[in-house]
Amino acid sequence: MTRLIDAKHITHVFHSANQKIKALDDVSIHLDDREILGIIGESGSGKSTLLRILSGILIPKQAEIQLFNQPLNPKDNTRFSRMQMIFQDARSSFDELYTIEESLNEVRQHLNPDAIENRFLLQEVGLDMIFAKKYPSQMSGGECQRAAIARVLACHPDILLCDEITSALDVITQKKICELLLHLCQQHHISTVFVSHDIALVSQLCSRIMIMQKGKVVEEGDTTSVLSNPQHAYTKELLQYI
Repeated sequence: MTRLIDAKHITHVFHSANQKIKALDDVSIHLDDREILGIIGESGSGKSTLLRILSGILIPKQAEIQLFNQPLNPKDNTRFSRMQMIFQDARSSFDELYTIEESLNEVRQHLNPDAIENRFLLQEVGLDMIFAKKYPSQMSGGECQRAAIARVLACHPDILLCDEITSALDVITQKKICELLLHLCQQHHISTVFVSHDIALVSQLCSRIMIMQKGKVVEEGDTTSVLSNPQHAYTKELLQYI
């Protein structure tokens, strides 16, 4: 099995007023080819910070990170084009002045000139071509999230980083987006890190899970084993909400 992400000893500190907040404390994470890894934890557990470090948005205070068997180089845009992030608030991740078509064309211009036609990208995520001419403000949250998925598909990524992408959606739309994501990952052989505070949702989607609390990984393993025989008190507490 090919290892796509191998990161160790990730530590990150935020400075707020006169205090230091350790968001991540010696965290390690790995992701294998075609794997869907779930990261679960409450707000402030460090899971979103971890994704932002992997994506290159944040530079950690300390870390040993390898992507695709090469040491992480934040300036290597070619490597980062193979790893794309989908954000919680899909609408704000788009430029409001661009139509969806123009946003997709931006990907083609700057990252992947060989991206498939926009109409096929939209079809893959269940959107009619009429949405190509719409602005994000003219679309629902679920429609925007589908468009965001289409945009990352245009890059032909090997890895998707999904940061709470269903938390702003109603239950029915959540289910449809998760089904779509799972289908696309299987069809295009995309490995995924799926961050959520919803352990029930993650348990249905992910083959392996990590439990985070206060910047640390307190438990991890294959989903069935962790959920059927949790070892950490925090994991047991989370399971009460399934």
